[in-house]
Amino acid sequence: DTFNRYYNNYVTGPSERSSLYTQLVMPFGSVNFKAEALYNLRESDQQFSPALSSIRGSRGFTIVDDPRVNPFGVEFSGKDFKHSSFFMNNGYRVNDQKVETTRFAMGLEGEVFDDWSWDTFVSWAKNKGEFTSNNQMDLDKLALGLRACDTSGIAGDVSDIAVGCVPVNVFNPLTDEMVDYVNFTGYDKNEASQVDFTANITGALYELPAGYIGAAFGIEYRKEKGRDTPDSTINAAPRINTYRTTTSSPREGTIGEYDLKEAYAEFSIPLLADLPLADYLELSLAARYSDYSTFGSTTNSKVGLLYTPFEQLTLRANWAEGFRAPSILELFEGERLTYSAVSDPCSTDASLPGCSGVPSGYTQQFTNVQVTTGGNRQLVPETSINKTVGLVYESNLIENLSFSLDWYEIKINDTISEFGAQNNLDLCAYQNKNCDTITRDSSGEILDILDGPVNLNATRVSGVDFVTYYSFQTDYGNWSFNANVSKLNELTEYTTLSDGSVEREDLAGTAASRESYPEWRSTFSSTWKHDAWSANYNLRYIGSTTEQVSGEPRDIGSVTYHNISAGYQFENNLAVKLGINNLADKQPPASLTNLNINFDQNTYNPTGRYMYLQLTYSL
Repeated sequence: DTFNRYYNNYVTGPSERSSLYTQLVMPFGSVNFKAEALYNLRESDQQFSPALSSIRGSRGFTIVDDPRVNPFGVEFSGKDFKHSSFFMNNGYRVNDQKVETTRFAMGLEGEVFDDWSWDTFVSWAKNKGEFTSNNQMDLDKLALGLRACDTSGIAGDVSDIAVGCVPVNVFNPLTDEMVDYVNFTGYDKNEASQVDFTANITGALYELPAGYIGAAFGIEYRKEKGRDTPDSTINAAPRINTYRTTTSSPREGTIGEYDLKEAYAEFSIPLLADLPLADYLELSLAARYSDYSTFGSTTNSKVGLLYTPFEQLTLRANWAEGFRAPSILELFEGERLTYSAVSDPCSTDASLPGCSGVPSGYTQQFTNVQVTTGGNRQLVPETSINKTVGLVYESNLIENLSFSLDWYEIKINDTISEFGAQNNLDLCAYQNKNCDTITRDSSGEILDILDGPVNLNATRVSGVDFVTYYSFQTDYGNWSFNANVSKLNELTEYTTLSDGSVEREDLAGTAASRESYPEWRSTFSSTWKHDAWSANYNLRYIGSTTEQVSGEPRDIGSVTYHNISAGYQFENNLAVKLGINNLADKQPPASLTNLNINFDQNTYNPTGRYMYLQLTYSL
């Protein structure tokens, strides 16, 4: 019988946040002392289907011929024996999170020589998380229960597992005693910390005919640390079965750190001013030197031009180098097991080039397959070249009307990304590439897909942004309107495959598993204010995309969200606001490439219409 394992799974889980922030500013003559402290607590959880049976003869499980555990009068064992079922009586798997963030900072700021100002700041921050996985199963206890608690023939000491053993019959609903014996709760912890010190000085260097040369100099030191401590039982080697100790995915712990020293200089140079067709012309130059303990040093620069031919029009252009070092997780994350929803091409056509060895009658049984991932210490930093050209126009015919238009192009080299489980399957099946990342058993069933962060050669993205603003006043209040339209012209990934070949793919306007790249996006906002009253209307538009399903294009239509709110400001610094988000109760569009969940949860809002009440009091 088939079963909907996603029934009652949370799409958006409960989340409660509490935070406290305080700031102190104290003058000492011409110097100000600043201090601030922050504490934030998040408690949240997610709910998933009950645990899925991991019972396989190939994994060392045996169901003995004992009427307490087996009504069929024959022992089930051997590599071809499989049992599939969801243990409903064990309860839904619920993952709880408790995450605390603490930050302290202090600094000084002041002025020297009248036209120079300086500041220095030091901060310490720590993020600590505790994670509980409820209603998992202890697979060694399950394996012993299926043996009717008979420990004979088991190598090694399993006396601790045998304590309180209850024979387990998986052919009927589990009893409370069986659940109490096999149920398992996991506890994981992780933490990250950061120490940061900065010092800056800004002012005027020298006066030119068009104005003063502005300058800014600064230094920064940052230390990053991270540690992940997985549950010791989950990570322990199994002793009765040969698969794993619990139904939770084991993973290696993570520990890593790096430090960064930086220095920068910025200059703003006025070239022309108050001339015909040259109301103002400015050249900006900047450079930043970075020294990473993990990668060595790099220098990245920026050049910009700002040109105002006449008062209403400003033209701007920038060229800049970018640099991003891999994060602690991307570098040092321990190997872990997770699951990903995939559609196996070999299940429908075992004659495909990369399906050699897969039996012709093989049919994929479950969409969720095991994926092994982890950090990659061979990663190198991403580098980029960013180009922008744009203009800003403020109308002198219509008061308070302005708009800006910007074109951008970004080229990233050594992009850090993952192939993705589905992409690896497709590359193997259709092109016979990356097949070494996939492990199958003799029946064709996928046992594991190896994936993780790699430098995937290059990414190029370009597009256009248009922003307009208009406001006016009436006897019945002040009105303002703001619109932002974005057009994605190109998003091309150049991917280096495991055989050394390079694959080029233009993703603009496409959608895939948990990824959508619509060519058009826009927002519109209008605000009305009159005395103590205010109101707002907001629109968010996500353009259409096309996904590939079995080699055929399928259109996903555009989506528009509408939000409204109204508020009142009392004289005693108390403000109240009532709002409705997703006014039309718009649901995410269906996607066939987002298996199981059926929509792209990273692009679309899964929450329907909801109301909120906000109270704000200012001291």
